[in-house]
Amino acid sequence: MPLEESLAQYVARVVDLRSYFVAPGRTYWDQEDTMGVRTRFVLWSTERVGSGYFDGFHGQVVFLGQTVIEPHTFNNQCGVTTIDLGAGIYKLLHKMCDGCLSLVSVRGPRVMIIERQAFEGCTSLHTAAFPHVHTIGEDAFINTALASADFPFLKTVPSKCFYGCFALKVAYLPAATEVKDMAFAGLPRGDKQKGCGLLTTLVCPNVETVGMRAFWGCVSLENIIMPKLKHAGLEAFYNNRKVHSVEMPRLLDSGVFSFSKCSSLPALHLPMLREAPDSIFRDCGMLEFVVLPNVKQISSTAFSGCVMLKVLKFSKTAQIENNDLFDVPSTLQHSLRDADDGSGFAPRASRRMPLTQKVLEVGHGSNPSKAFTIEE
Repeated sequence: MPLEESLAQYVARVVDLRSYFVAPGRTYWDQEDTMGVRTRFVLWSTERVGSGYFDGFHGQVVFLGQTVIEPHTFNNQCGVTTIDLGAGIYKLLHKMCDGCLSLVSVRGPRVMIIERQAFEGCTSLHTAAFPHVHTIGEDAFINTALASADFPFLKTVPSKCFYGCFALKVAYLPAATEVKDMAFAGLPRGDKQKGCGLLTTLVCPNVETVGMRAFWGCVSLENIIMPKLKHAGLEAFYNNRKVHSVEMPRLLDSGVFSFSKCSSLPALHLPMLREAPDSIFRDCGMLEFVVLPNVKQISSTAFSGCVMLKVLKFSKTAQIENNDLFDVPSTLQHSLRDADDGSGFAPRASRRMPLTQKVLEVGHGSNPSKAFTIEE
């Protein structure tokens, strides 16, 4: 019958069967290796599968119908390497692939929702292709081996979504407006850095909020471009030690230690930042020039460990917390205190900048005064 022929052709096109016809509701094996071991498992309109369904099976699983995949269906008892989800599957339940150590690739062309911990502990998972996903739950890809996170319609990156993804190199999130706590983080364990340590490309032009430790320890990231970012949480970019360029023209608030240990960052211009809290730039060892024209308050430890700091520019109305204990390096003090050209800083190595700031000296007694540039 023409109907039967069209079904056979469809199945052959999707799973490369060529000579099989499958009636609705039937489950079958369709491929064997040279030793007679079945390596591909195809399901057509099976209503529901759950824990134990694929135990002992090693190979590829293909879903062609509207199958509900229950939690723990793919676990450490099965050897599934590839999962192909048909056009009838729109949602993946929580812990669907809980600790499936053999899983390498999963594809879902129509999946829109991935619930929490769906692929937690799938330490071999390298490829996850979900081009239409708009919602992902917490811990969805935690401790996986994903090489890229390509989710063009995802609005919110949930907490610990890519936590500990040690192989992640590219994050493409053009629609995301929020990156929640520890989304790309990975705290150190012993002497090794466990986290998104290979992340080099980050595309999220519409992000407005970055949560606590969201990019903690992304030690390979070189450029952070977030033109719409307004709020950054505690330790948001902590230990991004290769970052040499930061563009955040709308950043209003940033938590303590948020840029701490960004040790390759040479200069920073945050035109809208309202406060520089405790240790926000601590141990930024290469930081030389900082411009904060709208800052209203600066913590005494904001620049602790910035041993190369030479020019610090901020509003004349800014308040410095505990002036006498303000921790700045001698390079900055000398640059300003020993200025000989009236510009507010001393030229070094023939470097001159057209500054017109006056010098504010804070200190008393026999202690050397500490100096800062102030906008007129």
